[in-house]
Amino acid sequence: MNLLAFVFVFCGSLKAQNEPIKPGAHKNVVCIDGERTFNLFIPKAYKTKPDKQFPVLYISSPSGNPKFLKLEKWAEEREFLLICINNSKNGPWENNRRAQDSVLQSTAYLRKHHCLQLATGFSGGASASTKFAQRYPKMLAGVLLHSHSGTDCAPGQSVTFIYGAKDKIHSAGSVENAIKKCGREGFHLDFKKLNTGHGWGGLEDTKAMLDFMYDFQRFNNRNLTKADIANDIESELEFLSANDDLMVRESKLFDYLQSLSKVPKLARTPIANQVVTTWSESYAEILQEHQQSPVEAYAVMNYGTRRSVIGLVKGSAQKKLKELLEPILEDETVANEVKAQLAFDRVAKKEAKLTGRESQRKAVVKQYQRLIEKYPDTIATEQAELRIAKMENP
Repeated sequence: MNLLAFVFVFCGSLKAQNEPIKPGAHKNVVCIDGERTFNLFIPKAYKTKPDKQFPVLYISSPSGNPKFLKLEKWAEEREFLLICINNSKNGPWENNRRAQDSVLQSTAYLRKHHCLQLATGFSGGASASTKFAQRYPKMLAGVLLHSHSGTDCAPGQSVTFIYGAKDKIHSAGSVENAIKKCGREGFHLDFKKLNTGHGWGGLEDTKAMLDFMYDFQRFNNRNLTKADIANDIESELEFLSANDDLMVRESKLFDYLQSLSKVPKLARTPIANQVVTTWSESYAEILQEHQQSPVEAYAVMNYGTRRSVIGLVKGSAQKKLKELLEPILEDETVANEVKAQLAFDRVAKKEAKLTGRESQRKAVVKQYQRLIEKYPDTIATEQAELRIAKMENP
């Protein structure tokens, strides 16, 4: 092939991928090598937040045809790019390495976060994902393994496992040995054992593991700078506080505030205090709208779940919130609701510490039943009834 022909073919392969940036799903996008493809899902926020660097989830499978795993809605909510490495298979490794690098080169144009990227896969796809993470330790923050016992990750990364008790290919025992090894080596770790065989884990467990890794890494990743974290918070605060729906705005600000409060080094920083103040302003507005009906105000404002965050509010915002809360919390019916919620939280903490012993489970159920008898017709009663039903029919 002469030089001119080579340049023509090479340029053609570069154009073949078409570099999609429109939000939504893009299937079988051709890589720049002209041989491989990838699937890409872009959240709507990619268009509305032009300055944001987006976290990424790479998905691999043993058969070379990973799907989005029904994670599109999750990706919209968490503002993730989903990238399926279509040609990564159950081996050989050299093929998988080339497929990974080809997809990386072909998606380099996207606004991907420099270190908040995750990988997941099932069986051989999980193995490929751990090696991917090992090869790019500063870029990949964590790996979720479905039905595999690989531990080829790098220090500082999160590692999570979803595995089946009946798996005859990668046994539960082999996965549990890998979990112990990761624990000894100090990885940020979580796992879920299912009563299944060899296969992908369920959607809800998958989302929970991805959230577990991302919510930790987005504030604790060793490759983040202070500026990265500050920019993340400022961008999120600006976006959330712009929501026109008061209830949605307050709820989303509260969820984000809870994420910040889990990181001690961030919880008391000036920028985190901005989030607290902005949230308290929305919360105060809700209280004012329902000030004439204390019981209605209590039901709307979710005081039971928000009281710990209320304690973070300072200065004039604290004074205003206190003035609005006092008449509501002094109402007899509301006071009873608060007592019931406190009692529910105490039992819920005990439930969270259950080790599987039947006697312990029965004791917790009995405490929920006592709560229902003592505080009938409360919000906490409804919560306790749901917890009992779930414990008795897991």
